[in-house]
Amino acid sequence: MDFQKQLGRNVSKLRNGVGLTQEQLSEAASIDRSYLQRIEAGTTNPTFDVLIRLGKALGASWRDMTAQIELGAGATATSKPPKKTR
Repeated sequence: MDFQKQLGRNVSKLRNGVGLTQEQLSEAASIDRSYLQRIEAGTTNPTFDVLIRLGKALGASWRDMTAQIELGAGATATSKPPKKTR
């Protein structure tokens, strides 16, 4: 699954988990409701600033927002970086 689709699912799940409508979350994050709708549908790539505002409005951490997003080469947003060797 691509980044945008999984991020959208995560935002939707978090929003529903705290009992907010799209209208309420979009107001709290100072974004247009149609933009939030496109984020949740996975059809747009939100800016970092928008992700921060959504996270604050949801009371969610960056880890919550990016859970299960694959970054490539087997890494995920929640996996730890490889240990450095000397």
